[in-house]
Amino acid sequence: MKKIITLIALFISVTVVAQQPVAEKIKVSKASMSKFKTMYPNAANVDWSKDETGRFIAHYAENGKNRWITIDEKNNWTNSLFEVEKSDLPANAISQIDQWYDNATFVVFYKFIDETGAVHFEADHEAGEMVSGPIFDKDGNAFNKAARPKGERPMRIQ
Repeated sequence: MKKIITLIALFISVTVVAQQPVAEKIKVSKASMSKFKTMYPNAANVDWSKDETGRFIAHYAENGKNRWITIDEKNNWTNSLFEVEKSDLPANAISQIDQWYDNATFVVFYKFIDETGAVHFEADHEAGEMVSGPIFDKDGNAFNKAARPKGERPMRIQ
């Protein structure tokens, strides 16, 4: 009887695993891959995806921090998004966070570089099922706020 129950349990577990959807493998163009490897030669274990406009997004971790690089359909780099430490923010941004948000616990900080070379920073704290926080320019001046569901990365920071 134990063998029959074991076989039934094994059959059910194999069936459940077999029914799991397989993540679609993204085919990255050689030119996009070359562009990415030229810009970030030390990136390892890169996961590729595509956004709604067809741009390739390379995601990898470096020193325990997430990195996202976007390359458009013409194989041009369009932006980079890096998780950073609070200490990597401009001093003015740190001062504003400490002054205005002294009762909030920030969970992650980002540095965003767009296709024009403009640099922005974002500081995120959790509020229920949402993540929100101020967006700063390269000098640390707050100019906007961001909000998105918990677990989603910033899609556009400006």
